[in-house]
Amino acid sequence: MRYDFLFNKDDTLTLAVIHQLNNAPTNTVTRNDLISQYELTTYQLNKLFTAINAAFKAVGGEPPCYIEESTKDLWQAHHLNTFVVQQATLYLLEQSASFKAFTYYFLYSKQTTTTAFAKDHYLTAAVFFRQTSTLKHRFGDNPGRASSEHSEFALRQYLFQLFYELYTGVKAPFPELDGKIAPLLAACTATIGHDLLPTQQVKLTTFLKVSWLRRQNGDALPAVPTPFQATGYSTLEAAVADSDAEDLTASELDYLYQFLVTQRFLALPATELPSLFPRADELTRQFIADVAQSNQVNLTGDTIEALTTRLMPVHIRLTTAFLEPTTFIDASQITFFADLYPAFDAIIQQFLGQLDERPDLKLSANRRINLYFSEMFALISAVPQTALRRTVNICVDFSEGTLYSEYVTMTLRAFSHANICVTHKLTAETDIYIADFRAPSLKLPQVIWQNPPTPHDWTELADLILTFTRTNAGLKGGGADV
Repeated sequence: MRYDFLFNKDDTLTLAVIHQLNNAPTNTVTRNDLISQYELTTYQLNKLFTAINAAFKAVGGEPPCYIEESTKDLWQAHHLNTFVVQQATLYLLEQSASFKAFTYYFLYSKQTTTTAFAKDHYLTAAVFFRQTSTLKHRFGDNPGRASSEHSEFALRQYLFQLFYELYTGVKAPFPELDGKIAPLLAACTATIGHDLLPTQQVKLTTFLKVSWLRRQNGDALPAVPTPFQATGYSTLEAAVADSDAEDLTASELDYLYQFLVTQRFLALPATELPSLFPRADELTRQFIADVAQSNQVNLTGDTIEALTTRLMPVHIRLTTAFLEPTTFIDASQITFFADLYPAFDAIIQQFLGQLDERPDLKLSANRRINLYFSEMFALISAVPQTALRRTVNICVDFSEGTLYSEYVTMTLRAFSHANICVTHKLTAETDIYIADFRAPSLKLPQVIWQNPPTPHDWTELADLILTFTRTNAGLKGGGADV
């Protein structure tokens, strides 16, 4: 999610270099690199050095994080890790004048005046006016208000994502609201039927706080024509009514219920999902149709059911878009799965290409990559090896005897994937023969291993497997990146 507009130029640079130090294998960066990359003067470099250490000092920690230049022109970070980066990011965000103005317009504009808010947050009128102008340029003349381009539903999603992503793991946002949302949180927990896991607790609490602030600020969701009629809805409705929570409109209750379902806090019977989420059902059916047309998988009723069970939650999240993904969004990691599962990669790439042509589904780059991984994991877990029309059949046969051959077989199976079948039998279906000496009579690819196999031996086998899997999938070369 993009939120860099909330930082001023100096803080943006400070965070960029902190990230750079954290990502460097030795946590170092040279002055020359910084000068070249950011076009900085000596004065600006010294100012940046001071700013980074000031941020580290502000977040504390034991042992404390800091940078030093004990070697000329080399900045070395000590005790730096991802948690420190998250702490520094949140610290600089909460000091940001732009973030304070943003918070006012989106969460407090109808509860207090600009003058009172600016004074309470140590902003001068001039600074607040300047930040207001920036927000108007980005969000329109009335920042924080829903418009035809940005519905109230979309704005709440945006705010929830921002506060969830920036605060989670560091501290809870809006701690003063804990008592306000406690009755509603208890009603949700009673509906769910069990205590929430820590990640669920944080996610739901953040969601409830953002929703509460929008309602208090007069930003209501539009009326819904017909409330949900599904498992758990009446239970949630009754739990909210019986609690000390504020009265929720049908729209607000629907919004809360959808969140619980899409985040899988509430599990619904599979039979109810298609009518509640027709677009997700359509995408799931389309994906399974693509699997069938690929001619790579023998689709049985059990496999279709397993795929549907795994794909529906993925496509529900995609079409309701409560959360922009923050994990499995690295396109460079796709090659690994494309090589191991070229048939699955081809199916997913075709499906994603179809989604690209749909105007109703505008996927961000991160969401598209995350969807690739989600659908890949669904295929891997739902499609058994026996359902694949063609696997790479490997025969293991070592002169050391059965025990050693079984050891190698177990080792291979530990690294096996859906397109590999390892046996001790040599048949007409065998694709690769592994042994410790060559068998001249065999007219098929042979891998001759030392005892035990070397890294080079493993590499040779992996390359041979990739050749077979790509051929079987009708592919030339590795899977395409999304």
